[in-house]
Amino acid sequence: MRKNLLGLYVLTMIMMAAGCAATGDAPLGSSRPAHAVLTLFTEGTGTAISAIDVTVGLPSNVTVTSAAASGIAAGSKPLIASNYTAGTATTAATVRIGLISATGFGVGEFCTIAGEIAAGHAPSASDFRILAFSAVDQSGMVISGLMPGLKADLR
Repeated sequence: MRKNLLGLYVLTMIMMAAGCAATGDAPLGSSRPAHAVLTLFTEGTGTAISAIDVTVGLPSNVTVTSAAASGIAAGSKPLIASNYTAGTATTAATVRIGLISATGFGVGEFCTIAGEIAAGHAPSASDFRILAFSAVDQSGMVISGLMPGLKADLR
């Protein structure tokens, strides 16, 4: 049980060493979205969440510029780390988020991810998806009955 929490902690520390890149902006007068703001949340029941590990798939033309704790998780002042992997012609871009809270937090919004959309591209909200998700309680046990959610706001 403690190994899961320790493993998630080590993963978070490794991800903190990685950076996120930023590129591009929309030309003046452009009607295409230039920015993507993703809101991650949990739904369901469970005990207080101590740590979350989530991987989000992005269109290859979206670059992550920041990731921050938000909503219900922000009050617990969690440690958050992100690792962005750029997409290629054959693979989607991804961002992996690790979030750890010593005091725990409840079900609801836990993270906001901001990104830039490359010029000439116009992804839809359905192009953003959760690829992997795991949450543990303060005992280091995986929380069952908890589902992740994602809302994409393209501006």
